[in-house]
Amino acid sequence: MSLEVSPLLVNDMTATIREAARLRARAALPNLLIKIPGTPPGLGAIADTTAAGAPVDVTLLFSGEQYQAVANAYMCGLERRVAAGPDPTVGSGTSSRTPRPFFASSSAASPTRALTYRSRSDALLSTFLAESFTQARVRNLGSPRMNH
Repeated sequence: MSLEVSPLLVNDMTATIREAARLRARAALPNLLIKIPGTPPGLGAIADTTAAGAPVDVTLLFSGEQYQAVANAYMCGLERRVAAGPDPTVGSGTSSRTPRPFFASSSAASPTRALTYRSRSDALLSTFLAESFTQARVRNLGSPRMNH
């Protein structure tokens, strides 16, 4: 299950952090994912929410550089959590020290046909994003930060 922080807060890091905490407390579900936009103000909210132990689902990712920034925010959140002393496991099902696999949405023409695209350019864009994100993930997995 997931709940999304209001899109109206996309440029307000402090309000996004408060809303993520409010949604998590109100739902009181251990497996709840909090959806936070991967915008520059969202990066601090991703780090803070991860440090608080909540699993995060990041939205609005459009480039490998943005994915890398989100992965860095996630790692900062985990590092802060470990430094503070609690179990580094973040939420249910996210005990890995790396961001979970991404989902690149595709502008599907039909919800019943998962790989149907409105146009060839939509399909190419989704493929490009998947490749860009995968390259960033491989770089992250090989970094010294991941091996301590």
